[in-house]
Amino acid sequence: MRRLILIGLLSFTASALAQNSSPRTYTRITPTFGSEQSVMRYPAPPRVSTRTFFGIGVQYGRPLLAGEAEAQLAHGTRTYSTQKVKDDVTRASLGLRTTNPATSFFSVYSRSGVRTSWQRSEIKDTTTGQTEKKSPPATYDPYAGGGLEFHLSSVGSFNAGATWYFPQGGGEPSLQYAFGVTLAGL
Repeated sequence: MRRLILIGLLSFTASALAQNSSPRTYTRITPTFGSEQSVMRYPAPPRVSTRTFFGIGVQYGRPLLAGEAEAQLAHGTRTYSTQKVKDDVTRASLGLRTTNPATSFFSVYSRSGVRTSWQRSEIKDTTTGQTEKKSPPATYDPYAGGGLEFHLSSVGSFNAGATWYFPQGGGEPSLQYAFGVTLAGL
């Protein structure tokens, strides 16, 4: 699967290089929200969980190659037979993005980089009332993904994308779907 993603990103980048890209440098701000599936390690045993998130991203550069930075917050509550778990996750990502304008109405983009995550969990035993707090060490996970931007006007676009995060130390990648409105021309 990783090879397929890598081949797709390389071919997309080659396609973008072949086109005439705008020499104009831009800054974009993108508030995002979406849904993600991730592995919850606490409490044991690990489980797959779906939760929502929100954040903001900034891109600076040219369509052919731009730097991107993103910050996200996710909050979730899960209830089990004897436990109630509250999770707060803070993330920061740094990477590169290439955008290929397919038509004047939409563009296709690919992105890759690394994301760091900090998670705080509060586990309450509903039978005893005891609460345990856990803060595992920060993780650093590479990511790769892509999506579409639908241009609304000269000052913005609606975008939708999917990103795969590959956990450090191996394991199954997690998938995040995101939607946002990009504010351009800044």
